[in-house]
Amino acid sequence: MSSEHTRSAFVTDEGFLAALYSGEFIYCVRDYFTCAARPHHTVANLEPHLPPFRVLRGVEAGYRLDLLLRGDDWWANLAITEESISAEFGAMTLDRGQEIAKAFHDGLATKKEPEPVVHFEVWAGKEFPNSGSFKDVTWDSVRDNYPQPTQLALWSCHGLMDT
Repeated sequence: MSSEHTRSAFVTDEGFLAALYSGEFIYCVRDYFTCAARPHHTVANLEPHLPPFRVLRGVEAGYRLDLLLRGDDWWANLAITEESISAEFGAMTLDRGQEIAKAFHDGLATKKEPEPVVHFEVWAGKEFPNSGSFKDVTWDSVRDNYPQPTQLALWSCHGLMDT
């Protein structure tokens, strides 16, 4: 960890913790997620994803931007790097903290479609199984690996075909 990073985090962390210790908020909701590259995450680009706020402290340290934000009834400590955001939201109620965190996350987190991956284990008289995974394998490409009765049973148990 570089000294630049340490100073950057310290400036906003201390402000956030001071607000917590002084009773400005009771609950803290934390989140971490990947996002698009940071040039798209300026203060102006954060505004649509948060209730109105003002920046109390901000530190740019190379690849990282740390921000301490204050809204009417909430606080935020954000660490924005090239492709991720670590966020802490403080509020007087847990529901309010979760509401702000969810809106922020939903607006900025990278949305990935789940990949159709099959994980498997093969136990062949060993103490530990061999394991692996595969994706993008069609039934047509593996159907002939099974005898006809097994093919029908597999199709039937997956509800793809009446037997």
